[in-house]
Amino acid sequence: MADDRRRSPLAHRRPLEADGGAFGLAERPLLAKLILRADAETGGAAVEKALGVSLPGASKIAASGDVSLLWLGPDEWMVVGAPEAEGDLAGRLEEALSGMPHQVVRVSDYYTTIAISGTGARAALAKLTTLDLDPVAFKAGEVRGSNFAKAVAVLALPESDEEVFDLHIRATMADYLWCLLTRSGREFGIAQDVPRSGERLVV
Repeated sequence: MADDRRRSPLAHRRPLEADGGAFGLAERPLLAKLILRADAETGGAAVEKALGVSLPGASKIAASGDVSLLWLGPDEWMVVGAPEAEGDLAGRLEEALSGMPHQVVRVSDYYTTIAISGTGARAALAKLTTLDLDPVAFKAGEVRGSNFAKAVAVLALPESDEEVFDLHIRATMADYLWCLLTRSGREFGIAQDVPRSGERLVV
């Protein structure tokens, strides 16, 4: 059952889009997120049976339906699913990996996701990170973890018809990074976001 008391970290921020679609920002609120630790060789088949998607290799994304797996390290992945799916996904993984060394941690309320779109998305993101975001170096279906200004986040580029980056960021740093992305996108025509009443934003 959905909890009506839940509020996403960026619920007070409206989606932003520049004229002509050169740059856009929007929160993907309340997505289910898990951190999975397991051995790919011994547990990979069990994970695929449980989720319908195989464990991706280094810096890759694997997806099927509403479920995506993002590689974070040699034995670590982020599982992303539809809102309210956290319990179901965790239960399926725990059952499938029973008896094997593993760890499933529910982190849906620890992270939120900012979608960054438009032809200026790479240039705007590049102002905040040392990651090489050239299309040759960062392709669709890939994921990287890095610093974005003073925040640590996971940047993913799912394969789709339109190039839209997903930035998975700690809830406590989400507003800070949203403000920086808004400022970074101004050269592409994004309007300055209006803070909540009484809020002072210092970035």
